[in-house]
Amino acid sequence: MARRSRGKANGRRWDGKLPFFPAGIGDTKRLFGQEVSRLQFKDQDGIEVSVSLNVDQFGQLFEVDIWKVDFSPLIRIPPDI
Repeated sequence: MARRSRGKANGRRWDGKLPFFPAGIGDTKRLFGQEVSRLQFKDQDGIEVSVSLNVDQFGQLFEVDIWKVDFSPLIRIPPDI
């Protein structure tokens, strides 16, 4: 089940995912494979933020998924991360 943060970036709706498109692999053939890394931190308002690095079924980078546990918009990523 995908967890998404909902917010706006540059006036557009943003679902908190940053997909990767490696050369030679079309996005229509790719599926989520597994989470390979996770990081958590607190946003400026004290709400927990989860960041997941995911790979596809081929082991290629698939997406970075960033979401606040209360689904409010992300305020700021700390510079020391």
